[in-house]
Amino acid sequence: MDFDLALISLPAFTQKCPSLSLATLNAYLKGRYTISCHDYGLEFYHTALKKFEITDSMVNRLKLNLYLLWGASTWIGLSDTPTLVDTVPPEVGQSLIKSLCPVCSDLYQPLFAEFKTQLEHTRQILDSYAEELIRLDVVNYGFSLVLGNAIPSLYVIKKLKEKKPESTIIVGGPETSPYFRAEFYAPMKEIDFTIYWAEGEIPLERTLAFLTEKIHKKSSIPGIYLKNVEGIQKTDPPPSIDLNKTPIPDFSTIEPLSSHHLQSIDILTSKGCPYHCRFCNEPLIWGGYRPKSRQRISQEIQYYINNYGDIQFELGDNTFGASHTFLSALEYLFKKGYRFEWGGNCRINELNSQKVPKYQQFGLTHCYFGIESASPKILERMAKRIDIAHASELLQICHQNQIHSTLYFMVGYPGETTEEFQKTINFIDGNHEFIDEIMTSVFTLLPGTPILNSDDLIPIPLGPKPLNAFTYQTKDGITHIDRRDRFLKMHDLWTNTERI
Repeated sequence: MDFDLALISLPAFTQKCPSLSLATLNAYLKGRYTISCHDYGLEFYHTALKKFEITDSMVNRLKLNLYLLWGASTWIGLSDTPTLVDTVPPEVGQSLIKSLCPVCSDLYQPLFAEFKTQLEHTRQILDSYAEELIRLDVVNYGFSLVLGNAIPSLYVIKKLKEKKPESTIIVGGPETSPYFRAEFYAPMKEIDFTIYWAEGEIPLERTLAFLTEKIHKKSSIPGIYLKNVEGIQKTDPPPSIDLNKTPIPDFSTIEPLSSHHLQSIDILTSKGCPYHCRFCNEPLIWGGYRPKSRQRISQEIQYYINNYGDIQFELGDNTFGASHTFLSALEYLFKKGYRFEWGGNCRINELNSQKVPKYQQFGLTHCYFGIESASPKILERMAKRIDIAHASELLQICHQNQIHSTLYFMVGYPGETTEEFQKTINFIDGNHEFIDEIMTSVFTLLPGTPILNSDDLIPIPLGPKPLNAFTYQTKDGITHIDRRDRFLKMHDLWTNTERI
């Protein structure tokens, strides 16, 4: 065999850069194993996606991302056709869509229906990926699963197993976390190993060691679900990785990168989140907040600039402002003469009138702020703990420093009365000239979050238990119809607002 492992990421969401996960795993395994990397996201976005004809007016009204809609539609397209993915019951797709957003299941049904009428096109695309992977001189395949590519991945995995029954299938990624759907995938007959640990480097390396007979006990592989005579076994987690000692992610060998100029690099300067919002399960998944050192961040950025030239960086951190080492690295690189542009998520309370000009001088061009609500009462209920008056001041400061600000808002959180919702509307109206874009979501109930077992709502499980999907009823009298109306009002308000 030419390769010990093929790493695969099927189309998942809009990408400017190949998968950071694949690049990270590729670098970690290099030198010990031969790896073939295949990320179909860029190719799909630039070519195949344009062949779908979606005419529903909601696309333009809400400026919807067709890539995300395609990924969602596969759950009620391919999964509703048992002959295609027979390990997924037909009701699973609708159940998951209902759990993702209490309003989109009904609101977006016409869009999903349009994708379903073009299901043959999706099949042809996925069949071409499957055929390419089948032809590889490899028997071990590792698939990175996220919500948008899970069903397409299962479709391709089934094709692989049919044509190449000797192949071993390993899955990992956000979808296979115990706080999402690890127990949904682990029992599937086509899947041999399910990595549940958020940092997949050690579990994947040990799985390959077993498959190449370097170790003999399958049960000694940490961080996975595996099949044995007693059923499904979950092994103990591995130790956390030292972020400062891992190799720099390697994008260079990911196919088909050569057909698209790399304009942006996804980068992580930390893992986890230092905050504990009641609607978020991120702290559970990562188990704490860990920033990289100044030296490591500097080394990584210099490596990319030296190898790729004029490149923009997109930080995948939950909040870049929490890391003092990142700011120190930016200062160091600036003194060394490096100039580059970057952007990412940041917590409002971490920036002020002194820090913003510094970040701007060091290349910050755009920032994403999760404000969620402009009601102090709702922010307190969320454990968000940000000052909405400071948020107004900060948006003006960012505007003055030519930093593009995108705000995330969440409607329908438990306790959000009409009066509290109006405070968010008033905030947008009062600050519209300093806001470049807003992104609105509806409160979604995620597994493992503090609010799941609170007195604020009644969880309603959806679909089979391993799907780990919920909708909810709240005790404040607010219905999903109210949430839908607020969701649409926010979009229409922003679309019809004049901005300077």
